[in-house]
Amino acid sequence: VTMTQHRSEDVDAGARELSPDDFFSGDHLQFMKRSRKQSRPPTPSVATQVSHTRGVLRRIDAAERENLRSRIAQGGGMRPRAEDLSKLQTAVRQAMDKLEKNHLRAQGVTEFKGLIEHRVTKESLAVFVKEISSTRQPVASTKGRAELVLLLPILVLRFREVVEGEIMERLLRYLVAVLRHVDSHGAVAQAFVGIWEVLVAAPDDFARVFPELWKSLMRPLRHGSGADLHVKGGSAHVLFALTEAVLVTYKKFLAQASSLEASDRCGDLVQSVSTFADHVVACTKLNHPFHEQLIAAAAELVFEGGDCMGPHLNFLTDLCSSVLLGRSEAPRAIDVPEWAADGQKPVTLTRELARVACICLGCARGRSRLADDTPGTSRGRL
Repeated sequence: VTMTQHRSEDVDAGARELSPDDFFSGDHLQFMKRSRKQSRPPTPSVATQVSHTRGVLRRIDAAERENLRSRIAQGGGMRPRAEDLSKLQTAVRQAMDKLEKNHLRAQGVTEFKGLIEHRVTKESLAVFVKEISSTRQPVASTKGRAELVLLLPILVLRFREVVEGEIMERLLRYLVAVLRHVDSHGAVAQAFVGIWEVLVAAPDDFARVFPELWKSLMRPLRHGSGADLHVKGGSAHVLFALTEAVLVTYKKFLAQASSLEASDRCGDLVQSVSTFADHVVACTKLNHPFHEQLIAAAAELVFEGGDCMGPHLNFLTDLCSSVLLGRSEAPRAIDVPEWAADGQKPVTLTRELARVACICLGCARGRSRLADDTPGTSRGRL
């Protein structure tokens, strides 16, 4: 208010100095310049401008920090910028290129672990998974592919709470696609077992995670799936390895539930394993070339799965008997065309298949001795 009063007094004083006759003369220009100069606000100094700018930026940073705190409290974080995602994709591709070379493979594994621990966030996890599972430039070397596959359980462990839905489905599809390489079956089996051990930490996780894993492996074994023989054979191999790990967890959770007298949890666990056993038997009926792994998985279920295989003991007995007593495929050096007169290719009886069939028969006999005389058991036949 005081500055405005001073400016108005100066303007009035200048107006009184000029008479009406002189107003339209050349002196009025000086009056106009002086009045504009006095009415213009003073220009702040450079220090004032810098201080004001810092204050604004400080307030913006404080608002962003508060927003970040609220989003982290809700389980989220800051949205990754496009340039950050581009840098992450470039780093992933460089690490994948190093996995291809023998002298740089260890460095590539170290870089991948660093990316998973420090640079990959919950928001950029989908981009990271999409990049490593891309089919455009996959890892071609056997050892590099195995190293990449064995890194997936570490990734799942790091983001255990958010690995579900589309991200989990993409990871499982990638692992099944790797099975077309015969030399990667062992690495994929280890990855599946590692993912199972990471995700299933409580009995409530059993029924949620288990169907998603075994369905991804049985999907290639269905008729009309379009999967090649390598993928089908690898799926059967991984299914057997997963069955062993699942049954260990199953027995542990059953013991815990029995000690806590939680009958509802026992019922959920038994139902999950029984459904899996039904699908294993149905898959065994359709996939004769892969009887070795499937019969081994059935034998594990008979031996460690309780009564879940009770309705299928008759079928397993007939199947193992036909494998052991039936005719096997002739050696390549001997031409016996009459063996295929019935139009069906005989099963190749190998040492491993015979061992698995004997184990399955022995497990079925032991189970039948413990079972009651109820319909559906094979006690009398055995």
